[in-house]
Amino acid sequence: MAPVTQFRWFFAVVAGLLAVLLIVKRWPVDHVVNYRPECPVDSVVVQDTETRAVTSFKQLSTSGHQTLVPEFNDCQRFSDSAGTSYGPLVGIFARQSLNEQIARMYQLAYKNEEKRAVSVAEIVDFDGPGYSQLGISRQGYGFNCLYMWISIEGSDTTRNAYMQPVRAEGACNVDRSPNRLPANAHPLKVYPRTPDAALTGNDYPEVARWDWDRAAGVEYISIGCLSAWCEIGAAPLTESPRYTADPALPKAERRVLAVKGWYDEEVLAIDNGGGTLVPSHVTGTLIPDAKLGDLHINNGDFHAKWPTVARAVLSASLTKYVHKLNLQPGVVAGGPYNVIALCEGDAVACSVPKIDETACTAKSSDPWFGHPWYARIISATGDTAYRCVIRRPHDHVNIPGMVRWRWNNKDQIGWIKCDAGCCEVTGLH
Repeated sequence: MAPVTQFRWFFAVVAGLLAVLLIVKRWPVDHVVNYRPECPVDSVVVQDTETRAVTSFKQLSTSGHQTLVPEFNDCQRFSDSAGTSYGPLVGIFARQSLNEQIARMYQLAYKNEEKRAVSVAEIVDFDGPGYSQLGISRQGYGFNCLYMWISIEGSDTTRNAYMQPVRAEGACNVDRSPNRLPANAHPLKVYPRTPDAALTGNDYPEVARWDWDRAAGVEYISIGCLSAWCEIGAAPLTESPRYTADPALPKAERRVLAVKGWYDEEVLAIDNGGGTLVPSHVTGTLIPDAKLGDLHINNGDFHAKWPTVARAVLSASLTKYVHKLNLQPGVVAGGPYNVIALCEGDAVACSVPKIDETACTAKSSDPWFGHPWYARIISATGDTAYRCVIRRPHDHVNIPGMVRWRWNNKDQIGWIKCDAGCCEVTGLH
């Protein structure tokens, strides 16, 4: 190749790369949102409201190595107060070692330290316009810090909280003084819930999720807080329905219904017929099996076997979810349930009937190791269906045995803990 041609080729490549970088840095918000199958998956992608610069994080400083593990966090589009349309896409990321931080918060309070407000979660508003009811701002990259502290009066202790928008990722990990709240701080009320006297610290998972106040028509925060499950929002707060399990059941079976952090409940999304997602007014509840956290790949618990991992309930029939995930109506406390089981192995090992994987939203394999995974869903009416599963490993993270609804741009499916990983049950479309 002649020298001039070489230089032309070199400059053309450089120009092309620069153009790509400029395009990446100028992605509109919609493209950033659509890029992710979920807020925490392979990165957290955010865009500055002023400069339009895009940046991504493998870890947020508050949530650390559990940033990309959806069982610890929650990501939803917030509904309007009437439950007829969706607004901003907002993620809440629980602080790593949450119980240790809350225990430290008590220590700071008893020592009467000036800076005794401790961040317990980081909130990211991905596409605005913010959510004033909780003090969440979309300014900058959309980062917000949830702080909690303890007030002590005699023998009484009261949990308090506030939301503070911040410009820089990492600003949440600095203890603050509750006596000198910043001008943009938004005070919130904390309601500790202890639904079962037999439950102790380990029964309240160190996770966060969004919840819904039906009376006020607003979102609120649910988060583990050491010896209780804390609900945080504006006062007064009407909590979402609470379920009571049979008291004769073992504690491990009672807690997956009694403590909201273990299960997940959402108003399911559907297409309005014009390509826009809207709330369906049908509630879906995902409940983990009490033994989910004890299932391990290395023990062969999933290989060529079908352990039950979760139960699902719909409050009413929803055609889309019958077709997609074989889910029928049921009753949260007592059933009937739609029963979900997982199997690791090829279709022969798992005795899966012929399944058209091209009809699934993704192939039934672990994208890191290529191991096939399948889900079997036996509906509340007894019909059996098989679906593809994507497993995303999260090695070296001790994941609680829980389940989550997963928001995407078409509707909702499910995240289920599968040992040191997260299994996404994909559906038919």
